[in-house]
Amino acid sequence: MPNTYSDVPQTSHTLAADQPPMEANTLYLANTLGTSLKSGDHQISVGGTDTNTFEGRHIQICLTNLAGSEPTVTSIGDGTNSIIFSKNANLFISSNKNPTQFYQLTNLSTGNPAADFAKFGIANANGWTFLPGGLLLQYGTSAVNTQGTTTTIPFPIAFSTSVFSITIGCINTANTSPAANNVFVKSGTVVTNQFVVTNSSSGDVTSIYWMAIGF
Repeated sequence: MPNTYSDVPQTSHTLAADQPPMEANTLYLANTLGTSLKSGDHQISVGGTDTNTFEGRHIQICLTNLAGSEPTVTSIGDGTNSIIFSKNANLFISSNKNPTQFYQLTNLSTGNPAADFAKFGIANANGWTFLPGGLLLQYGTSAVNTQGTTTTIPFPIAFSTSVFSITIGCINTANTSPAANNVFVKSGTVVTNQFVVTNSSSGDVTSIYWMAIGF
């Protein structure tokens, strides 16, 4: 039977009439919030004396999807804590260290990979995902121009600050010696929205796989 909360006292009630719903309300709080028995969704300590291992934990929480501008941490409480909120069905977190900047923690899947990629305007072969700590991982495959020329490769989305690392794997159509097939990142060309590679191969490298990590 679900717990029920009643408004008391009622002006038309005697104390004897209000006592049962007041008791029921107390039990409602205990059963809903729980204490040390893990009986409710929210585990709390009463008077700071509950030292059970389940103290302060939550079985589940539900966040209302935020509409409008993101809140700032300094506008909540004393501004020394972190904040987690939901927007567009994804979770974001911020802290007092960067009160107006947020890390996206999740990328909600629709259950349809093609539809998930389409949300961000990218194809299956080129995409991105967030990593713990706010890092951004991007990946893709790209055709490269002929020997002795350069190719500009755009990222699916721009990094916000900088690119830390780019890894390249050559697709060698002739399976010749790796020494004769070399594609490398051109110095000074890595920016937040693209990078440039130079193809110094003998002509058998026509495309590459690449992966980049940044922030």
